[in-house]
Amino acid sequence: MRVLVTRPEEDAGGLCERIEALGLEAFHAPLTKIEMLPDITIGLEGVQALVATSRNALRALVDNPAIDAARRLPLLAVGKATAALGRDMGFGDVRTGPGNGAGLAETIRATLDPADGALLHISGEVLAFDLAAALAPPGFTVRRAIVYRSATAERLPPLVADRLRAGSLDVVTLMSPRAAETFACLVAAAGLAEVARAPIYVCLSPAVAERLSAIAPSRVLVPTTPSTEEMLALLRDLAARSAPT
Repeated sequence: MRVLVTRPEEDAGGLCERIEALGLEAFHAPLTKIEMLPDITIGLEGVQALVATSRNALRALVDNPAIDAARRLPLLAVGKATAALGRDMGFGDVRTGPGNGAGLAETIRATLDPADGALLHISGEVLAFDLAAALAPPGFTVRRAIVYRSATAERLPPLVADRLRAGSLDVVTLMSPRAAETFACLVAAAGLAEVARAPIYVCLSPAVAERLSAIAPSRVLVPTTPSTEEMLALLRDLAARSAPT
């Protein structure tokens, strides 16, 4: 089975390797490109904790002058992969959410007190979940530092278009609502919406799957919990079922 990985360059390599280890053929065609924003001022005065909803947000802090002070604060990470990167970067107190914004808000409510200070949400320009709105009722103040942007592809990568036309693309993996919406728009613009119904779509969450409505895929798989590990488990099942007997 041929599996398309649509993640940005920074996150795709390890995922492709793990898919290949399942006996599947992985190929990479990113739908977005990450651009770190230079010279961002990170104000930590009155901040009790940092919140990171992506690894790219943490990567953008590596060369920031505020990194040493930031490491001394608790880090609330959206999921396991972001939490692992935070620990690798030297954050000592890392608390891990379940992999989505709504779940991270629950983790914050359960482990922090709004009276202890504001939260600093380091993020990209586009948010998949409004964390500040979710945390306003219990009294949290959420500041936001935009540290990167993601530029979406303007056309469907030629390799993807060729494989769709040839019927040689079996699985598409999508990790964010924006990626799913971009994919749906690009295949429509290329006149390939009909053939794009055929692959199996493995989506990180229901919110990701919903953005594929314009394609109306014949089969969509969503893990019970939004994590890379659970997505790989779905791919492992597909590999087992497709193996010759």
